[in-house]
Amino acid sequence: MKSGLNTQNVWAKIAQRLTHSLAYSLMRPIHAIGLLYALVLSSWVFTSQYYGDITLYEFLLPSFILMFITYTSWCVFRARNIAVNLVDIVIWAVIFRVIGLAVYPILEDDAFRYMWDGYQTLTNGSPYAQPPSYFFSTGDFSDRLETILDHINYPDVPTIYWPTTQYVFALAAWIAPGEVWPLQLIMMFFDLVVLYVLCQFGKPLFVWLYAWSPLVIKETIITAHPDIIGIAFIWLAFLFQRKNIYMAACCCAFAVSAKIFAVLLVPFCLLFFVRAWCVFFMVLTLTFLPFIHHIPNILGSLSAMSEGWVFNSPFYIIVLYALPAVSLLTVKISLFCVFAVLGLALFYHYIRSKRNTIVRGDIIFMAFLLVSPVANPWYFLWVLPFAVIYPSLWAWVASCAVFLSYCIGLNLNDPALNNYQIPGHILVIEYGIILIALCLTRFNRLALFKF
Repeated sequence: MKSGLNTQNVWAKIAQRLTHSLAYSLMRPIHAIGLLYALVLSSWVFTSQYYGDITLYEFLLPSFILMFITYTSWCVFRARNIAVNLVDIVIWAVIFRVIGLAVYPILEDDAFRYMWDGYQTLTNGSPYAQPPSYFFSTGDFSDRLETILDHINYPDVPTIYWPTTQYVFALAAWIAPGEVWPLQLIMMFFDLVVLYVLCQFGKPLFVWLYAWSPLVIKETIITAHPDIIGIAFIWLAFLFQRKNIYMAACCCAFAVSAKIFAVLLVPFCLLFFVRAWCVFFMVLTLTFLPFIHHIPNILGSLSAMSEGWVFNSPFYIIVLYALPAVSLLTVKISLFCVFAVLGLALFYHYIRSKRNTIVRGDIIFMAFLLVSPVANPWYFLWVLPFAVIYPSLWAWVASCAVFLSYCIGLNLNDPALNNYQIPGHILVIEYGIILIALCLTRFNRLALFKF
């Protein structure tokens, strides 16, 4: 009897200590900040449960609050030299992403294309054969698939997404056809892969900025944009670069097969290793092999989408406004040449250095976005992981300012604007903020901004 009482006392003491330990842990500032962040993020769970539910202002207000919470607390922690526990940061990051799984894609309809592509790959073997409009009068689909088909943008153009992303879309369709949550769950997996790699390379204080970034959570988890697939593979390539160059080459191939943007970083990863380049091209070819007969359709779709599409690109708008007689093609070629010169200069500098560091991908991608005719908000995701390794104020400010690009005619309900047109003053504010941050980063006038 006495032995039983002693055992109960031991378990009571253990429970008491665990309770005290948990209470003490939850009293740490980072948990209070994380809880506040989670509460604000949860507001989207109630306002966005289907396409078109949420308004622009219901999206922007919580976004700016989340940004304020993250960056203000980060500045306080840095200014007071408060230690950051990486485990706490990652735990809260996972919680935020789980909350994001319960939110329907906000102010975006691209998920309908992803779901349709996945269904087409599973049923017909390829999403590239026919544009969605082909099935408007020829298909006999369920109500769910009919709804998806009706909401696809640019239905006359076959899909522009490359093979690796199509395999992911097909996996999501196999898990739950016509549902967006499998896509969000898979993108969360790739995002956590990026977070894992960054934990190997970066300091906890700067990993925090990526892990809690509203742009990452919104564009990767909630909206399920597949750019994170290419980003994950290219960062795995950096991780394998010094351990196994052939594994790095495979990862580079999957990255490029997911998003063509990744090709900008492949030379910095594989350098002059000829065998690694052979592996890269072999794996890249294998990813395209199931769709080999539809490569003309893939290239045609990319050409159709890039011919006259200009969005959130200040250089293009400035040049076309100042020189209306200049054709869009001339502007594209001129800006591409400028970027090519910059890229070659960076590569020359990189191969002359010790090459024991990761390339300045933040500079490469920001320059690329500035000369690109289209700079969608989720394209800035390519910059952020590099801002963990090479901290800079402008990169994180850009991740906030780019949310203003959602102020388009369609979301503003402004008949004076085209559906995807951003008002001029919004564009000036967006890139003006980034320019100010770039100047502060360059001159380091304020100690707080010395990253």
